Amino acid sequence: WMYRYMAGISFDEEQPGFHHFLLQPHPDRRTTLPAGQELITRARATHQSDYGLIESAWSAIGETGLDYTCTVPANSTATLRLPAASADLLVTIDGQPAASVEGVTVVGYEDGCLVYELGSGSYHFSTDGTTGISLTPVPSPKGEGSRYVYDLQGRKVADNPSSPLPSLQGGVGGRLPSSKKGIYITDGKKIAIK
Repeated sequence: WMYRYMAGISFDEEQPGFHHFLLQPHPDRRTTLPAGQELITRARATHQSDYGLIESAWSAIGETGLDYTCTVPANSTATLRLPAASADLLVTIDGQPAASVEGVTVVGYEDGCLVYELGSGSYHFSTDGTTGISLTPVPSPKGEGSRYVYDLQGRKVADNPSSPLPSLQGGVGGRLPSSKKGIYITDGKKIAIK
């Protein structure tokens, strides 16, 4: 779990053997923690493939920033899914815009991640501080204070923080995009929308 989920090194089912592999780090962006626990602020893992050493390491910067380092061995490629609050997030590699770095191809933005294709090499990605979730309050129904609604990836899913929101199942305030089915978290509680 830590190796594949937290650090994000995973094989590509369509190209077994790590000739092409997936990098999809999951920084700890929980907003509610059980007593005695703290956020995980960094993770690092390596995998010795037939092509060489694969490395994936991330470090949280403040509440929303992220530094991410990875190594793609010679004669192999990787797809990186970097958590991002929006497609407009400024991402740099060693201080240069990611789109301008040789060996890096910007694929697009999907499911809360910026997607890149990486050639062989070592890369140090940095974000401008809006990775993962935003701590913008989402008003509750009937003026009961503010609530946040997140998906299981830690991404805020309320679409309009300035307007009153209808109740979700279980009486929790929040608006989900297109009443999307799934499991959501708000105020430390799991809410299932069927």
